Amino acid sequence: MLAAYARPELAGLWTKYSKAPLDPLAFSKQLPADCSDGLRRFLSSWLSLAPQICAKFGVDFPLLCDRLALEQSTAKDLSLWKRHLWPTGVKLADFCCGMGGDTFFLPQEISVTGVDLDPRRLAMYQTNTRALGCERPTLCADVLQAKGKWDFFQIDPARRSKLEANQRKTEAMTPSWLEIAQLLPRFEGAAIKLAPGFPLEELPSSASITYLGNRTDCRETLVTCGALADPEPMVRAICLPGNLEIMAPRAILASHTPQEQDLGRFLVEPNPVLVRSHLFIEWAKPLGLWQIDAQIAYLSGDVQPPESPWCSSYQVLDWCELGRDRVRQMLKKAGIRPMTLKKRGVEVEPAAELKALSVHQGQPGILFYTRLRNQKVAILTLPPEIR
Repeated sequence: MLAAYARPELAGLWTKYSKAPLDPLAFSKQLPADCSDGLRRFLSSWLSLAPQICAKFGVDFPLLCDRLALEQSTAKDLSLWKRHLWPTGVKLADFCCGMGGDTFFLPQEISVTGVDLDPRRLAMYQTNTRALGCERPTLCADVLQAKGKWDFFQIDPARRSKLEANQRKTEAMTPSWLEIAQLLPRFEGAAIKLAPGFPLEELPSSASITYLGNRTDCRETLVTCGALADPEPMVRAICLPGNLEIMAPRAILASHTPQEQDLGRFLVEPNPVLVRSHLFIEWAKPLGLWQIDAQIAYLSGDVQPPESPWCSSYQVLDWCELGRDRVRQMLKKAGIRPMTLKKRGVEVEPAAELKALSVHQGQPGILFYTRLRNQKVAILTLPPEIR
């Protein structure tokens, strides 16, 4: 795959084909006759990834990767936020470095070594850091046995080896959390990238935990240990862009007793970063909001909260116990045609349920299937833009 960079006639094909839809047949005819079948397949796949590569890393030239490396790599916005974790001048090991997403945007004052057991990933890392003007040394080694003079480490453990696998399954982590924890005593501190659903009870009580994402998705859980942790371990929710932050001590979150109440005039849906971090409870307090069910991350109140990336709020029109006939009657009475069905705490396939309700006339609305004080209910609301 490095031949794509080493040979000028191949690199030139990127300029010609990466900015337009790829025609595999036309592209194949442009390749030199001595290109192997394997290189042809790689180049075709690589060029088809061009829009995703450019969007994820903010570049307009080819970073070297395959689809799995691209999907598992850290995007530019998250990497730019994380670069401020590191003290100036430290020596950092980038364990499980992959194609290099966690290294690309680190300042040059930080000495970084990319460490990975896969030579193909190291080739990507070397090529990409060179292309971005931030070339770093590499080491091909099992990260659990790697030797070097490093102060800190960051690690992005692999969560799958095949494209079709679920990369958020914590049991598929390689190395495992227990293996990573064994590295901690050898370093001053560490930043460990985990899937958003990682069980918090498995993490050391001295670690701080940061949930990174945007208005629509929680994309990463970052565990900071040792010198990178807060004196009082904290939980943070970071919403990008804008670096919006909400935080609370882990001890306070662990002692929360949910206070559920009946449905108010507004139903409030915290964004996924607040939900994953469980900080929606702390965020809700000064706004006078409450949970409608102790196990569900929907909030309610009689005063609409200010417009914010932290939430979406909906004016409640009506609600009923869950049941298709009761829901149809409620929709008919309100003159509402549901355009979207959101669910939490209820097993239902939204598209199939909307089709089964067969309501095709009326003002647009949004249905919520959820629980209210442990009772399964349907809540009918207006879309935010119609309030």
